[in-house]
Amino acid sequence: MIAQLKADFPVTYLCQKLEVSTSAFYDWAISHTTATNQRREELTALVITTFAASNNVSGYRKVTAAIQKDGVGVNRKRSPESWPTSA
Repeated sequence: MIAQLKADFPVTYLCQKLEVSTSAFYDWAISHTTATNQRREELTALVITTFAASNNVSGYRKVTAAIQKDGVGVNRKRSPESWPTSA
């Protein structure tokens, strides 16, 4: 609730009214994982696993196709930071 209202009210005011310490709120806010971030982490793990299963030779097109074949909705533009790069 505080995260939703902090654009309209000071965080200290909201915490005081809801009897929550500001440090507890900020601890929660930092550690809170959004659905988008959770999906991105899951997708990153899936990409890395699929890439490793191909003996590190498949490019993004083949990795994307393999993931889509498993029924996961993804395209190559979805999360470019999750694609493995050659080191």
